[in-house]
Amino acid sequence: MSLNDAELRMSTHFALEHGVKYKWPGQHTTANFKSAPFASYVHANSSVGWSELPWRHSHERPTLVAGAFAAGRAKSGRNAAYAQMVSQRKALIDSCRNASVAECAFVGVDPRAADVSEWVPRRKSKEERHGAALAQAPAGTPMVVQVARLYYQSVFCLQPVGDACTRKGQIDALLLGCIPVLLHTCQLLQWPWHWGSWFRNATVFFDLDDVVSGRVDVVSALRAIPAAEVARMQPTIARHAHCMHYFYPDTGHPKESGTQSKPTFVSSRRDAFDIALHGAWLLSRGEEVGVGGGLCE
Repeated sequence: MSLNDAELRMSTHFALEHGVKYKWPGQHTTANFKSAPFASYVHANSSVGWSELPWRHSHERPTLVAGAFAAGRAKSGRNAAYAQMVSQRKALIDSCRNASVAECAFVGVDPRAADVSEWVPRRKSKEERHGAALAQAPAGTPMVVQVARLYYQSVFCLQPVGDACTRKGQIDALLLGCIPVLLHTCQLLQWPWHWGSWFRNATVFFDLDDVVSGRVDVVSALRAIPAAEVARMQPTIARHAHCMHYFYPDTGHPKESGTQSKPTFVSSRRDAFDIALHGAWLLSRGEEVGVGGGLCE
């Protein structure tokens, strides 16, 4: 099947990244694609109660900053996007290494790394009590569980770019109530139907060039954010993160109307799939959804 087939010209095409232009050392998604968020490992049944959803939990988060990504290694012959990824992630790891154990914790996620010290911050001696912590978990704990636990106990979750602009961790963080830290302007242009109207009140942004050059130390900058600002962002996530979530339909559980003023279940509101379909329907009627408007209710 070709997406250029004449019979498909009136259809809405979806991809993980939106068809918009931005500064990027590689290819972009073509302009005729609309974006839909990644499917997270946070995947609630449609009958799960509204108050039980993890992004709506109010609990202590003892870790200020969480990281869950491989650093990569500088190698000749790799493309510019890869070089950009390595330089940004190195800057983030250096910032975390210089922070206290309670302020920054990491879970490394590259199973190909032979030497863990090459791609996660090295923890210094107990006497120093300083340096980035490699989040500890019992032997055999699946990596996805380690990352989920870390995100759930952290205030901010670092989301650097990789070979592509977006990463699933952005959605995982939101659905575990962790404030995503975005690090490239392209990340501000994705999923406009799903979070275009609220993401600026639920994320923190640092420019990639400022981070790589050292003009911004990310952990220090996050440490300086007032508690009142954090207290404003967290409820925004609690109110709207369902729009980035794909619930698992329980056939024995009737779906409530999305117009109820006080939702009872996760299915009481449109999820990410519903929003994508609604947006496609609006386009079929000749209506366009603005980036700042969004369809999240």
